[in-house]
Amino acid sequence: MVDPLRECSIHSHATKKSNMTTKNAVKKLTTELKSDSSFRESYKANIAIAFIDECNEWRDKNERETIPAKAFHEIANKAADRFLDSWCI
Repeated sequence: MVDPLRECSIHSHATKKSNMTTKNAVKKLTTELKSDSSFRESYKANIAIAFIDECNEWRDKNERETIPAKAFHEIANKAADRFLDSWCI
């Protein structure tokens, strides 16, 4: 996955030792997501691919072409974990 912070000005804040609080970091991230369409698209792509990967993994594991509606909640939660885990590597 692409590191969304790599292309953003917030990256310099995230990689340097600073006194940035979580609240300030979220505010900065939100501001960047609102003002920088490329940055927003990189987040969107990473979230989407996490969901696609989980859907494909579910289909392979369950040997099915279609995914029943009841499986989407589990898949969505795993996709969210996959997205967040990509930040923690």
